[in-house]
Amino acid sequence: MSTTSTNSRPLLIDRPWSSRGYFTSKSILSLTDVNLAGMELLLDGTAPNFDGALLDTVVAVNHAPTPEAIALFLAFNGSVQSFTADLVVPVAWQELAAAPAAGLPARVELELPTICVPVPAVAMGPAGEPSAGRNRGLWIARGVRLFAARISPGATALVKGVQVLALGGLY
Repeated sequence: MSTTSTNSRPLLIDRPWSSRGYFTSKSILSLTDVNLAGMELLLDGTAPNFDGALLDTVVAVNHAPTPEAIALFLAFNGSVQSFTADLVVPVAWQELAAAPAAGLPARVELELPTICVPVPAVAMGPAGEPSAGRNRGLWIARGVRLFAARISPGATALVKGVQVLALGGLY
C-alpha cells in the first residue's frame, strides 16, 4: 500500500462516546466565572487509558419557561484542585429560547469551532434539516477536561432545567 499524507485521511475513532449534563440549580455567572460547583464534567481527559476524543455535536434542550444560555469549557489543568481561570477556556456558547408554554422544549445545536479534518455531522437542525456543522468539532487531547455550564447571572434555580447532550468518539 502506498503511503499518503495524514492530512488527506478522515479522522477515525475507535468507539462512539456520548455524555449528558442536566442543569437546574447549577449555574455560573458569566463566561469568565470558572466556578467548578456550577459546571458539569462531560469528559475527563485525565482518565487512565484516555488517548483523545473528538466532540462532533452538542445539543442543548431548554425545558424552562425562561431563556437560558449554555457554554462549553476546556480545562487544561492537571487536577480539579488547581482549577483556575487562566487554564479554563470557553470554546462554545449559545443562547436558548424559552420553552413554549405548551408543546416541545426549545432545542439548539451549539456551533463548534472549525477543525482541519473531515467530521460527519450527525445531528439535525431545529427544523429537521441536516446540520451545517460538517468539519466542526473539538479535539480533546489527553489531560484536557470538557465541562458544560448554564450561564445565569441571577443564579436562579429552575424547576424544569436545561439538558446538554454531547456526542463524539474516543481514540
